[in-house]
Amino acid sequence: MASSKQVRFADPLAPETLEQIAELLIGWGDDFPINRRAEDLNLFFERLGIQSDAERGDRRQWLVEFLEDLQPLEVEKTVIKLADPRTYRGKTEDLANATTFLNNALKAEGFEIRFVDGRPTLIERLLNDLTEFGESEKDQFLRRKIDVDLVVKDLAIDPGLAALIQQRVDEAKIAGEQKMPLATIFLLGSALEGLLLAYQQKDKEGFGRTKAGKQQRKEWTLDPLIDASAELNILGNDVKEFGFALRNFRNYIHPRKQIKEDFSPTEDTANLCLQVFKVAFSQLKRFDDAQS
Repeated sequence: MASSKQVRFADPLAPETLEQIAELLIGWGDDFPINRRAEDLNLFFERLGIQSDAERGDRRQWLVEFLEDLQPLEVEKTVIKLADPRTYRGKTEDLANATTFLNNALKAEGFEIRFVDGRPTLIERLLNDLTEFGESEKDQFLRRKIDVDLVVKDLAIDPGLAALIQQRVDEAKIAGEQKMPLATIFLLGSALEGLLLAYQQKDKEGFGRTKAGKQQRKEWTLDPLIDASAELNILGNDVKEFGFALRNFRNYIHPRKQIKEDFSPTEDTANLCLQVFKVAFSQLKRFDDAQS
């Protein structure tokens, strides 16, 4: 659930977010609506009143560096232009695809695009709002009895890595018992990221073929790992749907980001994250059993 408050980019976006915006701008891959050459990029920014000097060659690398040098409000103008219906000349499917991609990219920053009177508007996204999926759905998910022992060495991963992740899982349990939701989320998020990264390392080709994998250019993080694992049927859609707080655990490490996103996790948030972790763990065990 998002608030209806219009907001502005006050701080620079993360490099990972800028990379995704760059991919949409140049049309990186077959799933993007418009493929922009160097001269098209220059025209795009010229119409925004931003001077650019794109040349033929590695457009993506140039564009990422160019976006990093822009002021936050100039990046905001770029994002709004990418969600403007006029950019797609009436092609509603292209507009829908572009907006969906942008909102996925902006989710971790605490923003999303909404249309107000037909115009794209930047809106604050409340990442910790547990009513986003409906109270009954959340309650049903939390009530599910997950009969699994969180013994990481039982999974088909490197024993040394398993021992390290086990320590985080055990500390997460203690943090939960001591009513420390933020610490619980940090530990569970990093533990799940470590587990999924181990599975990605065992099947780099398979993960690379997924939609998330095709968009991945740098180090894998939890958000795309969850999406790719769900696409490969390693994880279920329930983890993908309810893992929103865990997906963005890296953001909450930084106090300024936490203030910016107004993220104040409660015991309910921590309990939901623990349930997501348990479900994901049981699904990884089931996947291992099917492979053996």
